Amino acid sequence: MPIFAPTVKFATEPDDDCTDKPSKSYNSMRTVRSLPPCAMGSTSMKARILGFAERLLWALAVLCLLPLGVTTAARHLAASTKLELPPSDTVAFELPLIAEKQPSQGLWSHKRRSEFARLKDLFHRAEIARLEFPTLDVIVPVFAGDDEVSMTLGAGHLSDTSSVQGHGNIAITSHRDGAFRVLKDLETGDRILLQTPTGTRDFRIARRLIVNPDQVDVIAPTSDTTLTLITCYPFYFVGKAPQRFIIQAELVTPESADSMTDAPAGAAATNP
Repeated sequence: MPIFAPTVKFATEPDDDCTDKPSKSYNSMRTVRSLPPCAMGSTSMKARILGFAERLLWALAVLCLLPLGVTTAARHLAASTKLELPPSDTVAFELPLIAEKQPSQGLWSHKRRSEFARLKDLFHRAEIARLEFPTLDVIVPVFAGDDEVSMTLGAGHLSDTSSVQGHGNIAITSHRDGAFRVLKDLETGDRILLQTPTGTRDFRIARRLIVNPDQVDVIAPTSDTTLTLITCYPFYFVGKAPQRFIIQAELVTPESADSMTDAPAGAAATNP
């Protein structure tokens, strides 16, 4: 009787069956198993997907941190860079503000208060004058130039008008949702004090105007010493305000100051 030697498959034999349908008997006879080709392909695909997801997350992280980095760099640059201001013939002076007359931010918008808090630590700008409104118990620092920093920290002097110590038309401007929102509460005849390095100048409000932005005649030179305060209008307008609110005050001489002091008594006698 013939004897047939059984065929034995060893684990060391190369696996050259790479078809989509491997032999069932072949796979069942192997003593050491390995992942089938389809499983190996799936693992490679998963690895590529995970790698792509990781790179995507890194890119998103960089994009999220980029604005913070830019903002931080800008603050350091602003703190180390001196801002060029328009030329001015005024002399800067630094005096501590009277504690009870610190600029009040009660009427300021939330945005303007936030900007003030941010800029006051970045720009240590010297005042060239101070505006004081005695009837409102408010004081506003004045800086050289009508740039954003000046108008956020206080008010800005228009450099192409008369200096704060000079004669003619002295123009000062600020934001309607910041330091100059108080202008809405001033009336004709109210005093405005302009403190300068050489002394305090006393003005009286002569007129209140609402003009269009192109009506620049309000800052034209004048023969008399005039103080012109400018802000946007309406005060609580949402968006870009379409008009300008103007207050013009005239310098009070000693003679006119005496006559204005006597005026209310005479007016009271003639008016019921």
